[in-house]
Amino acid sequence: MVSKVEAERKKRIKKTARITFWFVVIGLLSGTTGWYYWQMKQELMTKSAQIRQLELEIEQEKNESSVRADSFMFELIMEPFGWTIRDELLSDNLEKVHQYLTQYVKHPSIELLAVIDDEGTILSSTDKKIEKRKFDDVFPKYTLHETKLVINKSVGQIHVSQPLMGFDTPLGSIYMIFNPSNANQ
Repeated sequence: MVSKVEAERKKRIKKTARITFWFVVIGLLSGTTGWYYWQMKQELMTKSAQIRQLELEIEQEKNESSVRADSFMFELIMEPFGWTIRDELLSDNLEKVHQYLTQYVKHPSIELLAVIDDEGTILSSTDKKIEKRKFDDVFPKYTLHETKLVINKSVGQIHVSQPLMGFDTPLGSIYMIFNPSNANQ
């Protein structure tokens, strides 16, 4: 009888040991799989962050390159245009100045052109509603009284201010609002 009870006990111990073994194996496999999944997720998140950083750097590089190209283009356009306007201002020929502005604004990408005197009054503009008004009532004041070309990008527009110099004194500036989205029309 002892041997039957002993055999039954050994059988239960073997069964319990087998169940315990499989629980340990399944637990280890689950733990290893979970750890591996967590490591892969962390690596994927790191790679995603690196990709986002590289995309931002590429976009910034593209914008800086665009600004350099825009600056060159606006210098190329505005400097000779400024000399022409300067000559007409020195000759007190505002009608000719207005004709030049009217010709330029016919291009679809140029939204507005204005000539401002040294005191900040808009002498001539393609928008007649703002003529004779103070520049800083209509536009950002920081573009006045600059000694070099100023280019500011805002949402959908580029604001360009070209100073006009007389023989020894500033005459004012030319202010242009350029819309690059209309440039190819």
